Order: sequence, then C-alpha cells, then structure tokens
Amino acid sequence: MGFLNSDLPEPINFPDNKYLEDCIVLGYEYFKANILSQDIRPKLFGKNLYVDAKSKINNIHAIFWHLAGLEEQVTKDLNILPCQNETCSHNCMTNCEHHLKKVNEQNGKVKIPCLYRISRLNWINEIINLANQNNSNVSILTEPKRTKRGTIKRTILRYQYFNVDYVIILEERRTDFYFVTAYPVFFSQDRKKFDRLEQKKTEQRHAPSDSPSTTW
Repeated sequence: MGFLNSDLPEPINFPDNKYLEDCIVLGYEYFKANILSQDIRPKLFGKNLYVDAKSKINNIHAIFWHLAGLEEQVTKDLNILPCQNETCSHNCMTNCEHHLKKVNEQNGKVKIPCLYRISRLNWINEIINLANQNNSNVSILTEPKRTKRGTIKRTILRYQYFNVDYVIILEERRTDFYFVTAYPVFFSQDRKKFDRLEQKKTEQRHAPSDSPSTTW
C-alpha cells in the first residue's frame, strides 16, 4: 500500500551496519541512477526537467548536497528531530545535532547532511508522476521569486497525506522546468508558507470574474 497507506513508497531503508558516510554514498548512488538520469527522470506536464549535472562539491553533484542537507543555522531550531522515530537516526548518530559531517556550498552556506531527507529521495519521481496524473494529494502551487535575473516563476508540487508533507520546487522556464530542490516539510514556518500559497490559490479560484455575467 505504500508509506502510511499513501501513494508513496517506503523511504529508502539503510542497513543497520552502515553509518553516515556509507548511507550518503548509498543515497548518492540512488540520486545518480534515478534523478540525475534523463532516462529515468520523468517529465512534468510534457516538459523536461533540467537537473544541474555540472556543479560539484567534493566530487559529488552540488544539487545532491542541496537535497541531502539542512542549513547549519536551521538545525539550531530543531526542538524535535524529525527522524526520532526513524531507523535512519541510528545510522547518522543525529548529525544535525553534532555536526560530525558538514558540506560548504558554493554560495557560502554550510549544509549538514540529513539521512531523513536522503531517505525520501525516492519520493521525487513518484510525486512528479502523481502530478501528471492529477492525483488529489498533489497541489500545484506557484510563487514569484526575485533573483538577480529578475522575477521568475516557481512551480511547487506539494504532496500531502496525513503526516506526509513533501515539496518539489521547480523554476518554470519557457520550454522546460529547472529543478531547484525538494524536501520533507517539517518546520512550522515552511508549512505556514505553503499553506498560505494553498489559500491564495483557493481564493483566486473562487474569485468572481471581472467580466459581467449574462442573465438568460
């Protein structure tokens, strides 16, 4: 039936005898085979998804570290570890608390690898496929984002089913989508942000039309 009877599979299960570094390698191998691979990665609404395969940090694709890690500053706000009831917490020895493994991103930010995030990489392709099927658990949200290149449009796929909350964030371009990031939503400020986008979408859908109605 999938994870918690949802449409998604169980998160990636790491062997008990594997520690953080080994699990990162396993997650990276999954990423290369299923997300980086153009043959496996699905399209969205008929458009290709572009994943940056050029930028690397420590000989590992930079986008993987972006998917796999929490910002160092953010980990200080973790009052409850999202993985507390997950077996992966034994593999990483709560790296988000002890910062045994760090990665310096090209933008100067420090990322703390998180097996909770890595274990859910197998949800990315599944959620894209569900979005293509108009699955009721997937919301298609849009958000303007200011960048040095001007304001761009972001498309967000948000999958929700009971306590499962996961987002995929894409930059919408003329002929394709640029893969920005994807992660499980467990910070309250993130959840509130996406809830606001959901509410805005609902309000726009039910807003009265500007054109005058015709009575027959």
